Amino acid sequence: MTEDELVAEDDATTRLARLSAHRAFWFGWYAQFPQTVVFD
Repeated sequence: MTEDELVAEDDATTRLARLSAHRAFWFGWYAQFPQTVVFD
């Protein structure tokens, strides 16, 4: 794993770009948007 990509251990030519992400928790979202409905 590097700062810019994931590299397979068995094949140095296989590389996957890292994606940015944001962690959010249900209670924080629901506090801001109480009308949200969750489908199961």
